Amino acid sequence: MAVGHRLRGEEALLRPVGVVRGHRRLLLVSPAATDPACRGSAHSCPRCGRSYQAPRRNRAITSRKLAQRVLYSARRPPRRRFQRRTLGAQALAVDQTLRCRECGVDFIWTEGEQQFFSSKGLTNPPSRCPSCRAARKAAGMGGGGYGGGGGGRSGGPRQMYEVTCAGCGGIARVPFQPRGDKPVYCSDCFRTSAR
Repeated sequence: MAVGHRLRGEEALLRPVGVVRGHRRLLLVSPAATDPACRGSAHSCPRCGRSYQAPRRNRAITSRKLAQRVLYSARRPPRRRFQRRTLGAQALAVDQTLRCRECGVDFIWTEGEQQFFSSKGLTNPPSRCPSCRAARKAAGMGGGGYGGGGGGRSGGPRQMYEVTCAGCGGIARVPFQPRGDKPVYCSDCFRTSAR
């Protein structure tokens, strides 16, 4: 019995080859699979011209419905993978005039900058003008996200506290205010106790 052209762009045949647990066992045989030179290569159907991949070997199928499903899945187009969202083509067409959120001055977001933003996967336009962005970067604020943000500490010297070391009894300088309920060590005693 021929299943063939309606399900796939080739003449595939289902031949009965025996009985398996009460089911008639069928063998899916394609003409391209019988020729060793054709196995696994792409062919086109002589009737409709559609291309298909020749199977590498014949497969044993236990039911006609399963055989039809196998033949149908062979001609189905592959699923599309998720694509990264970028700025639309209409947003990238021309230069845009934007208003800075810090100084309130209008600035031009050029087409080249828009292409750079879309290549990095950024979907929102900049909210600050180039001069405010440069000033913010120089001040050490960063651009947000994980890498930026100064942590709220100014660049001045750190305040150090003098305490007595619990290990050697010497004076230790530490950058925190000791509470008194836990022992505080100098850097040498702390290194030796950590080992």
